[in-house]
Amino acid sequence: MVFTSILEILGRFLNYFGDLFLSHSRSAIILEETCRSLSVLAA
Repeated sequence: MVFTSILEILGRFLNYFGDLFLSHSRSAIILEETCRSLSVLAA
């Protein structure tokens, strides 16, 4: 009983941090693409 609740809490934390990581990597990709298109326009 205690073990399953611990697993449940761990799963929630993993989901939360996974979402954070995904959103950060997405914004990093968007920034990278923006910089690339700007450098193409500048050149």
